[in-house]
Amino acid sequence: MRPQQPHHNGDPSRLDSQYLEDLACASWYSEALFAALELDLFSLLAPGSSDLSAFALQHGFEASGLERLLKALQTLALVEHENGYWFNSQLAGRYLVRGQEGCLIDFLLYRRYIQEGWQQLTAKIAPGHTATRLAPDADYQQRNFQYVQALDQLARLKAAEISELIKDLAWQGPILDIGGGAGALSRALLALRPAATATLFEIPEVLEAADQLYGPEAWHKMRRQGGDFRNHDFGSQRFGLIILGNFLHAYDPQTSQELLTKACSLLNPDGLLVIHDYFPDRQPGPAAAKGSLYDLHMLANTYNGGCLPAATLCGWLAAEQLDSIKTVDLASDSSLILASPGLNLPEFRTNWPQTARECGFRQGVEIYPNQVVSAAWVRSKCQCGCQDYGRNLHCPPHGRDHIQTAELLSTYSTALLVEGRPPGRDFHNRLLDLERRAFLAGHHKALVLGAGPCPVCKQCPTDGPCRFPDLARPSMEAGGIDVYATAEAAGIRLQPLTGKDQYVKYIGLLLIS
Repeated sequence: MRPQQPHHNGDPSRLDSQYLEDLACASWYSEALFAALELDLFSLLAPGSSDLSAFALQHGFEASGLERLLKALQTLALVEHENGYWFNSQLAGRYLVRGQEGCLIDFLLYRRYIQEGWQQLTAKIAPGHTATRLAPDADYQQRNFQYVQALDQLARLKAAEISELIKDLAWQGPILDIGGGAGALSRALLALRPAATATLFEIPEVLEAADQLYGPEAWHKMRRQGGDFRNHDFGSQRFGLIILGNFLHAYDPQTSQELLTKACSLLNPDGLLVIHDYFPDRQPGPAAAKGSLYDLHMLANTYNGGCLPAATLCGWLAAEQLDSIKTVDLASDSSLILASPGLNLPEFRTNWPQTARECGFRQGVEIYPNQVVSAAWVRSKCQCGCQDYGRNLHCPPHGRDHIQTAELLSTYSTALLVEGRPPGRDFHNRLLDLERRAFLAGHHKALVLGAGPCPVCKQCPTDGPCRFPDLARPSMEAGGIDVYATAEAAGIRLQPLTGKDQYVKYIGLLLIS
């Protein structure tokens, strides 16, 4: 249940394609870093900033683009954003600020300088080899065909994921597939509803390229319609399933809302609307940074495109009287928003890492309870190393020991390890919020374990019962859990602190079901 770590977890037994996509987009990570270094952004941000507009004006930056870059850098753990305040992460503050003893800015930018040589690697290995990449002087028709062909390969894989996810929902045809490229998703959905028909709405040149890719037999029960969707007159025609297929990111917010409003107006009262895209406010497991990096991709390669937060789109859908709205992350690196004015959409499996981020944690990692390591030495370490030993009802020698903790863990099937930071009271309150959300989602056994002594009271009443049993929770280590070993197994790096200025991590645990 650990998320795959892009570029660092090559597994020869893997059959999914996401690892290859991560490798192909690896340069996006470095280009975001290089852009920030060329702007000397980390040095400028060293004092921190609570007013991004003023900061951008002061240093000659375009405010919107700066914010998009900062959000991508935040997902890469190079900057932090807390209560409206932007500041460098510990790592960036040490190595990416000019004047610091360990500054690596010039070294890293030299890495960018030598990148050009890597593009000659094919010729070094096979002299005279004809490059398969698109020639810079290719005409528009050729470039368009290669674009449609390339995206259709990915769309066929996504179509299998999406159709499997929605196959049991109570939608019917006809299908309207807006921006569906060469029609991969429509074909997959028509296989689920043999009696349905589909309209593929695309710009004319994409449809021309699709005709080159597929023969006449591929368009059975599919009608192709070209034009400007916002201005097209559909008359009285309405649809049972409408798909906005991974294209809203190519437009500015106003145009995206116009497209969405038009689509909603064409939906049957019991119809289903599906939006497939990359959302910067989601946390898909295999590629947590993809939404923000895809947004930078739009900034670099389109006139005014950008990835919208799922929360923004859900707000627009609610304003259009679509009462049932769900956001679901695919197993790959993109997400769906499902919405309907009349269908009661089921509860999909909760994305607990995403929920953890919504509660204010830096990250959450799903693990099996048997991955939680407990041992007798942990409580002994409390006795020998903690000045508050014996002064807290939820710490040793009180509370459950490692054997009782192992027994407790055996009654659960799912757990979530979360990472946060001080202050302890805030971390504790976030854990309680996470527990409450799990309980309200139907997990009546939900229970959280915290970090360090219980912070609810300044002084624990050791001569009587706990004053606030509804708020107090024991820590992981108080129950004999080896937090270091458990975090390492989940891919969360912990190390002892050797200086007062070093980043402090708190680790908590949610037992779900």
